Amino acid sequence: MDASIACLPSAGVAGGHPGAGDLEDALFASVRAHVELMIGWARSEEALALEHDVIEERAMRDGMELMRLLAEAHMGLRALREQRRDAVTDADGGVRRTAEDGQEHTRVMIFGPVRTSRTAYRRKGKENLYPQDGLPRAFRTADLWLIHAADCRSRYSSWTCRGVRY
Repeated sequence: MDASIACLPSAGVAGGHPGAGDLEDALFASVRAHVELMIGWARSEEALALEHDVIEERAMRDGMELMRLLAEAHMGLRALREQRRDAVTDADGGVRRTAEDGQEHTRVMIFGPVRTSRTAYRRKGKENLYPQDGLPRAFRTADLWLIHAADCRSRYSSWTCRGVRY
């Protein structure tokens, strides 16, 4: 299922509703605040006095938190704009017309846990369906190798990384 069909772009006023722009801005407030904190720290006397490895560790840690906050804000935006459907058909051809908004869920992403909310479509005796989630991408161990290889290349000499496949 294409998850993009679960939400519609805003029309004129954000989210299509008066005041929705303020809600959308509020979703990204923590992202903006975190970026400002990162910039403030990077410009500080404390940061200027540190060795490069400490700067790298701090930038990596703060950058991962920034990506987590951005993903969480984006998921919140999708939930805000999610349009309730009249019916959702499951893999067995069963139609689900009962829906419940605001189902909380925590996704574990590469940069940390991300809280999300979405609409659940129910059918007695069946697991809930969440069209907003789309189809999960199969996890590939190649992803871990690529991440490890990139990390190794950025941190160490080619001699140290000689056993890592790229």
